[in-house]
Amino acid sequence: MFTGIVSGKGNLKKIVKCEDYISLIIQAPKGFAKNLSKGASVSVNGVCLTVKKGRRDLLEFDVIEETLKKTNLKNISRSSKLNLER
Repeated sequence: MFTGIVSGKGNLKKIVKCEDYISLIIQAPKGFAKNLSKGASVSVNGVCLTVKKGRRDLLEFDVIEETLKKTNLKNISRSSKLNLER
């Protein structure tokens, strides 16, 4: 469960647009992704997302259209700074 305390700031490296979702590739701070596996939950700007892929501190998440419509993630762009929480 999330604490409500931001544990790091990530940098949005890439947005991949697919037919009905987008993939976000985020560079997390050093050590943030330690012991974080595929399927784990991470709060990104207050939105709970599921880790699709992770290697070192580079994390990938899929975000469906409904989530984009209802959250602030629709306003982010490449190189945006994002609040991360585990």
